Amino acid sequence: MSVRQPSWILWSTLPAVLLVVAFGLWLRVNVSGPTTVDQDWLNLVGLEPDTTGYWLAVILAEVGGGTGAVICTGLLAALFILLRRFRSAGVLVTTMLLGIVLSELLKAVVTRVRPSEQLYDSLGYSYPSGHSMGAAALTLGLAFIVSRAHMLRLAGVGAVPLVAISPEDKDDAAALSTNVDESSTLNASAAVPTEIAPPLEPVRLRFHWSMILAFVWIALMMWSRTALQVHWLSDTIAGALIGASAAVLADELWTWVTIRTRSPHRLR
Repeated sequence: MSVRQPSWILWSTLPAVLLVVAFGLWLRVNVSGPTTVDQDWLNLVGLEPDTTGYWLAVILAEVGGGTGAVICTGLLAALFILLRRFRSAGVLVTTMLLGIVLSELLKAVVTRVRPSEQLYDSLGYSYPSGHSMGAAALTLGLAFIVSRAHMLRLAGVGAVPLVAISPEDKDDAAALSTNVDESSTLNASAAVPTEIAPPLEPVRLRFHWSMILAFVWIALMMWSRTALQVHWLSDTIAGALIGASAAVLADELWTWVTIRTRSPHRLR
């Protein structure tokens, strides 16, 4: 069985990435520091040192840092490999690598400065936020894996169809079924060669509650980076969009590879 994302999710990555790139180029040419919205947000969520909120933000910063994200990705990928879930391992690693490459390229091009009064030591350029990117890439990558496994379980109990006929082929399939007698229809799946069967369309991925957890974690990381005054709000939004786009593209890439390498005589 093949499970693919809804087409609108895949195509939404293009405007998301273009928006992040365009805004970054605008920052490089016109604004090196914060926009008005960035400054207002920083004034709203800024923390005092040694408060409960401060230490919560620091914990999130430590867990979601570059080292933490890479370690989590490596451990999860190794676990999936041990479970012989090679596609899942490939999705996570590809997602993180793609997100890091896009994020670091933008940092080098935009060269935006960080807020001046940081409450947590951070180095490098500000746009986009690497923590927000890593949070979105890892959690959404996992959410896609969990959602796909959920769809496979539903298919196993008959709650969703294993395959769906492409809309443009439904009329042809109906005409074909009226031209065969009743006895041959009962054995159609065994008698009709795969090469002349109507084209099949993969089942589309459905919403799963794990995506809510992913968005909560992303929002917490975005809050942490701005509350500690190490990133502007627009940095975190850009990082989240880059990470989400990386997760979508990596998942679609591995789905395409899986479909291309699977035997056309076997559906599972």
